[in-house]
Amino acid sequence: MDACCASKSMWRDGGAVDLNIRPIWQADIDIGCSITESGFYQLAEPVTFNDTLNCGITIASARRVTLDLHGNTMDGAGIGGKGVGIYGSKNITVRDGCISGAVGQGLHVSGTDSFVLRDIELSENRGDGARIEQASAGKLIDLSLNKNLGSGLNLASTTDNITVTDSVARQNVGDGFKVAGIDNTIKGCAATGNTGIGFDHLGGSGEGSALADMDNLFFNNYARRNQQNYHNIATDVCAKEVGRQTGFWANLDLAR
Repeated sequence: MDACCASKSMWRDGGAVDLNIRPIWQADIDIGCSITESGFYQLAEPVTFNDTLNCGITIASARRVTLDLHGNTMDGAGIGGKGVGIYGSKNITVRDGCISGAVGQGLHVSGTDSFVLRDIELSENRGDGARIEQASAGKLIDLSLNKNLGSGLNLASTTDNITVTDSVARQNVGDGFKVAGIDNTIKGCAATGNTGIGFDHLGGSGEGSALADMDNLFFNNYARRNQQNYHNIATDVCAKEVGRQTGFWANLDLAR
């Protein structure tokens, strides 16, 4: 049984119990919240997490889990280790909330396939806003990655087939988007005011998104006022064949 969601019931407006929702309360976070069973979980209130060595919420060895932060904030207050950790799992969705103040990453994904992270703000964490490693087939949508002491988003060399869309990295001490791995796609994203590189392409034998032998795609992105806007990424408009795809890749590179 999951080590959370045991403290209270979740009530809809009008007083009807929704038995399909498993609520997570502050009391669950305090005793250690680990999700291992399939289901729909919802953060019922703003919470703090203060275990330096662990995550506020851990999803481990689970299948078919949705974690809805429900517009709430998880705050580590500079004490809690990581906000949400997803490990050894499949078909996981985390959405709609804010994670801040973690000692490590706001959100950490490892050993996981087929996952969705959407509509999440990751801000003022002491590590990366989000770090993804040993993971594939993920979709990251509408993330706000702000003022983290690491990078906004860090896709490690052990990632593949991760798509990041409509996300913004602002004023991070590291890079805005640090991308290695293979067959990852970054599109429609913006990096502004980061101390490091806006879009840092660490993988590949070629110079980013203009070459057929590259490992990752970057297109329709926007970078401004970073220490360096792009690294190993084409910023001109060009048509190239990448595998079986042909199209125009334009990354807007504005002066600092």
